[in-house]
Amino acid sequence: MVQCHSRSCGRSPARVLDQRAGGPEDSAAPSHAADRHSPRRCVLSPVNVALLGAGVVGAGTLDLLLSKRAQLAAMNGVEIVPRHVLVRDPARRRPVTIPPEALTTDPARIFSDPDLHVVVELMGGEEPARTYIEAALSAGRHVVTANKEVIAKHGGELLRLANRKGVDLSFEASVGGGIPIIDTLRKDLIANDITAVRAIINGTSNFILTAMSAGREYAEALRQAQELGYAEADPRNDVEGIDALYKLSILSTLAFRADVRPTDLTALGITGLSARDFQYGAEMGYEIKLIAWARRDGSQIEGAVYPLMISRDSQLAAVKGVFNAVLLEGDQIDQLMLYGRGAGAKPTASAVVADLCRIAQNIRRGASDHIHINERALSIRPFSKMLARFYLRLSVVDRPGVLAQIAQILGAHQISISSVIQRETDETSRVAELVIMTHAALEGQMAHAIDAIRSLGPPLRPARVVAITGSGGVGKSTLIGKLIESLRRQGRTVAVLACDPESPLTGGALLGDRFRMGTVVDDGVYIRSLAACSGRQAIADHLGGVIRLCEEFGFDVVIVETVGAGQGDTAIRAWADLVVLLLQPETGDDLQWEKAGVLEVADLIVIHKADLPGAERVAQQVRSAMELSSGSKVPVVLASSRTGLGIDELARLLQTLPSAIRRGDEIGAFLDEARRELDRLLREPDAPQILALWRTGRIDIQEALRRLLDSRPSRPEEEPTGARSESVI
Repeated sequence: MVQCHSRSCGRSPARVLDQRAGGPEDSAAPSHAADRHSPRRCVLSPVNVALLGAGVVGAGTLDLLLSKRAQLAAMNGVEIVPRHVLVRDPARRRPVTIPPEALTTDPARIFSDPDLHVVVELMGGEEPARTYIEAALSAGRHVVTANKEVIAKHGGELLRLANRKGVDLSFEASVGGGIPIIDTLRKDLIANDITAVRAIINGTSNFILTAMSAGREYAEALRQAQELGYAEADPRNDVEGIDALYKLSILSTLAFRADVRPTDLTALGITGLSARDFQYGAEMGYEIKLIAWARRDGSQIEGAVYPLMISRDSQLAAVKGVFNAVLLEGDQIDQLMLYGRGAGAKPTASAVVADLCRIAQNIRRGASDHIHINERALSIRPFSKMLARFYLRLSVVDRPGVLAQIAQILGAHQISISSVIQRETDETSRVAELVIMTHAALEGQMAHAIDAIRSLGPPLRPARVVAITGSGGVGKSTLIGKLIESLRRQGRTVAVLACDPESPLTGGALLGDRFRMGTVVDDGVYIRSLAACSGRQAIADHLGGVIRLCEEFGFDVVIVETVGAGQGDTAIRAWADLVVLLLQPETGDDLQWEKAGVLEVADLIVIHKADLPGAERVAQQVRSAMELSSGSKVPVVLASSRTGLGIDELARLLQTLPSAIRRGDEIGAFLDEARRELDRLLREPDAPQILALWRTGRIDIQEALRRLLDSRPSRPEEEPTGARSESVI
């Protein structure tokens, strides 16, 4: 059995990089005329601005414009006036006072204003932001944006539109927050041929990795980042490298003067890393960072985002916490690094206002500041053809020949081993840990090698155990059926353990929940009904053992459906990595879900049957209640099995949200199982007589327990059958 622990997004191992060269292979809306405001015409009257969005960055930008209004006017030679602020809810309280006459919920009001000069888009997301930017440019308005997704995906077309219309499109805040990297590449380094970019450009992931280098595990570090406000409730874009990928696309386009799209690059995240990887890295003189890198090699560009081991002495290794840094290499500058805060209201607002000031100065002078992308004849090197050194951490069964098998597989794929470290064997499990460092090898060859290593046996890693609970009728079984379909489309193998209630009178259980889970039946799905043998608990006895068997058979995700007694479902916390609570609209009791119990251990709350009226209201009530009671940031999402709303996103959340770190609580798990066992023993025929003897003092508690245990009839244990014998690591 072999497992590769140090994988990025479950696809490939960590890479190794040092500072001697540039790449990882060298080391370990409406339109109207705007003639009155042509950018070529000198304008000394105030520059009127519309802000689209007044969230964290929007409010920060507005506050900066208002608090430094006189200073900015003196420096620019013209006043910048926030004329419109587009918001969803004008009544919402904000950290900055917005003039009532400026607030609007109608985009048409903004685009129909003939005296508007600049549109500042701070909404985020691809749509409707892209549509609004295109509409503003088409109408002859200058645009400032911090939207990395729109610029990365559509920047080329929007820049060409801006140039045709004679207006400016500025996006300094889209990469690096307050770090002036965009203008540096556009102007200050225009005489350079940039050959390489290496950057730490996601503060959330860098904060998490910094915490892990201090000994924390991933889930704990992510939870800390969320508590401090550095990570979103859904951190997927940050921890899977998507945010950094957008930024790398923008940097590569400017650095190499070619149109590089996000689809040209590859992103692998940090979710597969463990604190042990940082320990090994430290022993070898490395730090682990999520590096966005790109390089021009002749007529080709190559680039990616993934965790890299970099020399502890390198400049990027010293970038800690939420800070960002961009390291450039050029034929004239050799190396240049820019460093600073890469996110937050103030740094980002600083970059937005800087762009606004440049546009205001250009309007005053009757000038323009176009960005021209010279479409170089450069091709993108496929990810599989890129070279890198690799770090592999493997858990293997301690038996003769395993290392030889691994070495043979690597050799067959032209991968040369640089060094091997073997730690002492765990005498209980007879599992050893191997750390292998390789010489430079192709990404594609390594991917094939990992697939071959997987075939040596089922994995030793634990599955992702998700408990789904909620009251009867909320649709747990139906939702699980839809989640099975989504997870299988994502290539995940799924085991479902459905706990059905046992009758306290007859001891029988219907075991029928699985029939409501759809018809997905293949080698990657296993569904088992289990009787919840304790009348006061919502999970089955021996659940832990069945989960372990599912893990042994290599299932990626194990879903446990509780009986659905509501507040009695809290016992599941001992076995689940993630507890999901299902609620539904029109329950008839808005306070039912506020009662103590399962709500306190929920890691994710799903408003199911969200196609029914009142779903949004229930979601808002839950969010408010959680914030008021404990300040909790538990995600609340909407889903509908009938319409498919939110199902795929929920399936992704089940795999990416941080683990609750409960399954390591052996004492808690023991006590929970002991309580269930005692509850069952007290229903045996001899129990009343034994309890009477204890109450009268004729026997002590130890003797009472011994007699209760002796009175228990023997019950054969069942094991799951039909599970897959092969699995994916």
